[in-house]
Amino acid sequence: MKTCRHCLSEDIPDAATHCKHCGKRLKPSQAPAVIIVSLAVLALIAWGVSALRSSTQRDFDRSQLKIEMDAMKKTCSADTPEELTQIESDRFEKALADSSLDADDRRDLWAVWENNLAVCRSSARNQPKPTPKRR
Repeated sequence: MKTCRHCLSEDIPDAATHCKHCGKRLKPSQAPAVIIVSLAVLALIAWGVSALRSSTQRDFDRSQLKIEMDAMKKTCSADTPEELTQIESDRFEKALADSSLDADDRRDLWAVWENNLAVCRSSARNQPKPTPKRR
């Protein structure tokens, strides 16, 4: 026996499609399906937001590290002490480790950093040293 959702009568046969007391149609509840679909949609939205946030964070981290590389290029000169470039390298390596980039991106940016550092050092070594003026 079924129970009518509208008039709460409990003497309705299982095969009945309409309530014999109030005449309303008896149909199965859609609540479980609605809840499952709603949860699936919310899960997809949450996944999309987290993917977008992590992508945005990676782009931000990548741009910040490139700014650091550009700053190093600007300070590169013949009289830049070796200790300063080592401090900058340590700072860059820490920023790289703290970033949200994956291992491939970190490796690529570190290679670019090392290449820029090598170019800086070689250009500093190849610059002519000022000669004292003769009297």
